[in-house]
Parts: sequence; structure tokens; C-alpha cells
Amino acid sequence: WYTRVGRLVTCNFWVTLSNAGTMTGTWAGIGGLPFTSKSVSNMSATGSISYFEGLANAWVLISSMEINTNTNFAYLYGRKSATAATSADLVPVTDIGNSTRIHGTITYIV
Repeated sequence: WYTRVGRLVTCNFWVTLSNAGTMTGTWAGIGGLPFTSKSVSNMSATGSISYFEGLANAWVLISSMEINTNTNFAYLYGRKSATAATSADLVPVTDIGNSTRIHGTITYIV
């Protein structure tokens, strides 16, 4: 579900897979957001993941998302290991399993 106030859109989602099927692309994310993000250079929006389970490979944390300009797709970011790092990793589509569940929220400008 989503709420739009003027140009600001907030989407909340629960994704539950029963079969991952065939996914295209390299990086996993949430597609089909209700509006295309505003096309402005050097702008992106972020969101947070509140719950995840059932990934095909072990992840310590799936914590955030990023939507770039002029798109309706948000990439998933997290940490695959507990070692100290300076940045988050993109989640590859190969790590999405047949029973993956992801809940989260993203806010962006249209």
C-alpha cells in the first residue's frame, strides 16, 4: 500500500514468495512501485527493511533500499558478513530463494 501527498510517496510492502521463478538482472529489489521517481541529477531516495527471511544464501542483515532517478525500482542493500565494513552490499538475485519474505518502507519524490 502507499500514500501520496503532493509529490512525496511512501510505500509499505510485504513480499512473500512461494516460488522465486526466473529472475532477470543482477541485483534484487522491489519493482512495480506505484509512481516513477523524479528525474533529477544526483538524487536518490532510500527505504528500510523491517523483516527478512528465507534467502537462498545467508545474510546477516538486509537493511535498506535505494531508488534512483526516473525509475519505479528500489535496489536491496545489506551485509553478508558480520565483519566491519564501510558500505552495504547490493543483494544479488541469486540470493533470493523460493520462500523469501521481505517487509519494508520506502519514501521518494515523484
